[in-house]
Amino acid sequence: MPDGFIPSSERPALVWFKRDLRLADHAPLCQAIASGRPIFLFYCFEPSLLADPHYDTRHWRFVTQSLRDMNRRLKPWGLRVHVFLSETVPLLQALKADIGPGSLHSHEETGLAITYARDRAVQAFCAGEGVDWQESPCNGVQRGRRHRQGWASTWEHTMRQPLATPPWEKARAAPLPPNGQSMPLLARGRVDSTWFEDVPDFQRGGETPAAAWLNSFLSNRHHRYAGSLSRPNDSREHCSRLSPYLAWGNLSVRQVWQALQAAQQQEGQPKSLAAFASRLY
Repeated sequence: MPDGFIPSSERPALVWFKRDLRLADHAPLCQAIASGRPIFLFYCFEPSLLADPHYDTRHWRFVTQSLRDMNRRLKPWGLRVHVFLSETVPLLQALKADIGPGSLHSHEETGLAITYARDRAVQAFCAGEGVDWQESPCNGVQRGRRHRQGWASTWEHTMRQPLATPPWEKARAAPLPPNGQSMPLLARGRVDSTWFEDVPDFQRGGETPAAAWLNSFLSNRHHRYAGSLSRPNDSREHCSRLSPYLAWGNLSVRQVWQALQAAQQQEGQPKSLAAFASRLY
């Protein structure tokens, strides 16, 4: 339907997932639902990133697993993350023609030059098309600072805030027109089949395994953490194993920090958890 026929209040709120592949502690999701508009959730496999030497099959397999986990968790609410194979600006152009978005919501991304250039192109598109792009700070990163004075207190204040929990009972899904311009850009059937393989040598992506690794670390695996950091064999068991989940946003740093605080209160500030806390900062 041409966007000129869509009432302003019904123009969807788009939520763009990047390195924040989770449903919990997600400010953009909360903002989109709070707008009262129907919401449209999407992730974009961008050909420019697929070709970039900083990325490899293991990364895209992890992302694919994360997206599938998200969609399993969204199913009870009648929602899903739509997955596309396209550069972001052409996709946004197609979505504008199909559903006439009223706003775009995402986290700020701290990444490579290629993703920074992509974000600038998205900013130019939104400014030119009148799409309100709302970016939320991510993991306590403070952009634009010229010194570290006051950094720690601001970061800790952010970590102490309640988790941004989306009110799913208020969410409405924005439908995708079956014959729209964005349909040929869907990733289904157009991505590498190896991304769907289960490789036992690698940790699986997704919020579900992320929570399991966090819980096992804080409940028992942390006891030999400090002494295992420089020992590869021991670190496989006693280090947190949370790096990929933080890197791709299956967990927010705030989720881990608050879980860590609870564990420290319960166990009386053990040395192993203090060592982990210093690295989490």
